[in-house]
Parts: sequence; C-alpha cells; structure tokens
Amino acid sequence: MKKNPIKSDLRETTAGKVTFLFLLFLYTGVMLYLFWMECYQVPGFQSDMPDYVNKVAGIAGNYEFPYPILFWTARLSAWLIGAKAAMAVTTALFNLAAVIITKYYMNREIRKNSHYETLSHKKQVMTDIVVTLLVFALFLPPITTKASTSSANFRAAFCR
Repeated sequence: MKKNPIKSDLRETTAGKVTFLFLLFLYTGVMLYLFWMECYQVPGFQSDMPDYVNKVAGIAGNYEFPYPILFWTARLSAWLIGAKAAMAVTTALFNLAAVIITKYYMNREIRKNSHYETLSHKKQVMTDIVVTLLVFALFLPPITTKASTSSANFRAAFCR
C-alpha cells in the first residue's frame, strides 16, 4: 500500500503536538473570554461586537458587514444559545480554525523547503516548537500605543 506523501511528510514530533495543543487550548479559551466580554458589553471591554450581535439577532444596522459566513454560522446556534453567546462562540471557533489552518500550511512549507527529515530528533522537536510559537505569534493582538479595541481589551484582561 502506497503512503500518502503529504500526510507522511507532515508528521510532527510528540513534543510539537503537545505544545501546539496546549497553546491552542489556552489561546481559544482566552479569545472566547475576550469575545464573550465584548458581546455582553462588560465595562472595560469596548468593541464593535454588539453591532455583530444585532446583525445575528436580525436587528438592522446602519451598514453592511463583509462577513456573511460568520453571521450565517452564528445564526445557526443563536436560536439555541442566544445571539450574544452565539457570536462569541462562533468568532472564537473561526479564530481556532484560522490557527489550525495556518499551522498546517507552515508545517507543510517548512517540510517542503527545508531538510527536516535529515535533522536529528532533537532539532525536529525544536523546529516543531518554534513553528508553533511563530503561528501563535501571528495571532497575538498588536501591542502598540494606538492599538485596536480588542488588543486593548486583551491587555486590560491579561497583562496586569
């Protein structure tokens, strides 16, 4: 039986998988908390999420949003858990999917453009962990003086 070349080339070390899963769990929890606070308009968590919640709830706004798939997905669960919770959960799940997709493609590119298979096991582990850290670095909110509301909320909640 022939091996799938893409699958066999993307095998990751156990340490790499554990690191990724731990950080993914942590990141998703933090983002869900952030989106939840924004959707429920908790003082100190200001954003445009209430406008998104209104769109999911069917309340007409003054402008159109360019996220039809996000709103359609949130509406699927809104009847069960409410528009605010649905928007928070859907946004967190979309972020989760973005991280997983990015990790997949970064792994694929690293293995295609480097000599990963020829590295020692220790160097493969380090490569997997560095790639994971780089993926999550891409998804951190910017820490600048003129930061977006979400990054300001992130810093207010977790960087005290």
